[in-house]
Amino acid sequence: MASRNHCQHSLEASLHDSTHHRVYQVETQLSTNEENTTTDTHESHRTRVVYSSDISSSVASSIIFPNADTLVTTKCGSCDLLDERGHYDWELVNANVLQTALNFKEELISWHNDNKKLKKQIYTISKGYLTLRLNRISKTEITTIRNFFEKAMQECDPIYIVKAYSVSQDFSSVLNKDMARIVLHDIEKGCSKFSCDTLYTAQDGTKSIASIFFYHPRFITHQGTVYRGLFDSRALRNIQVNCYIMTNTFLSTSKRPEVADTFAAYDRDMQKLDKEGKAGEVSIGCTYIIKNINGNRRAIDISGISEHPHEEEVLLLPYSVFRVTKIETIELPNNKEKRIEIEFEECDPAQLRTSLNYQ
Repeated sequence: MASRNHCQHSLEASLHDSTHHRVYQVETQLSTNEENTTTDTHESHRTRVVYSSDISSSVASSIIFPNADTLVTTKCGSCDLLDERGHYDWELVNANVLQTALNFKEELISWHNDNKKLKKQIYTISKGYLTLRLNRISKTEITTIRNFFEKAMQECDPIYIVKAYSVSQDFSSVLNKDMARIVLHDIEKGCSKFSCDTLYTAQDGTKSIASIFFYHPRFITHQGTVYRGLFDSRALRNIQVNCYIMTNTFLSTSKRPEVADTFAAYDRDMQKLDKEGKAGEVSIGCTYIIKNINGNRRAIDISGISEHPHEEEVLLLPYSVFRVTKIETIELPNNKEKRIEIEFEECDPAQLRTSLNYQ
């Protein structure tokens, strides 16, 4: 294993210091029954109160109304969840990042064909997370996404959530950015979801979707080798052989390397790039070896579900830990461009925790 200094976690930017707030807030928790979706004003009502010393600080306050089309919310001063900076597909693993992966995975809800629970989760995702986070995409896409979630709830079939994810690149981008930034919040110990409504709603929504993908028996678990292509520069930060990474987001991969090559602008037969990138950008080909260690699902085969079946897509799930086993740089014939190929092999987080001297 490489030294821990070589694998030191690097962040795009540090979060601002937390701001103290005085907040009083009431939230209605939504529930459903088997036959239809209702708001339970008796059993499901609970109150969340957050208090601290500085009454002058700007702060979020929100109430989810069952028939409302919008969720009124703001963010606390230390939260960068809404900024549009790029995110990373992964974080380099040190003891803190590894513990984050284990904690997040433990918080996900297990599913056992519980239709009532599934309906409730989908309804709260629609009323909370979708209302908050879909405001920056087109109305046509919003309608399409909401229709898929409505079908998922009515038919108790999470397949429609995958369809919503695959049909809208804007929605999948928003979801993945939120997931990556939530990981950064946790690692850096910035604002808490109990003092930041934006984080509170986004974290619950993303984790609810993740738990459905991780555990629902409706999905086909994939095992084997998959490929991912990207044209970027940020992805290589501090990556070295024998380092470990944790996936922050859902990662779209393919069973076919030639499909991945198109996303990396790489012509494998001609050994050339199909486009010129900006300064510092490079064509990157990633190979992931999926083992589903100890029966833990790490990827789902959505090739028969996706709106783009020709891509033979496999969705790699978040909070998965991989070891970098190989990095190869290919100098292309024109001597101006290069191609970098990286191989990742799934590893057991529990065993890695022991090697990092985590108790």
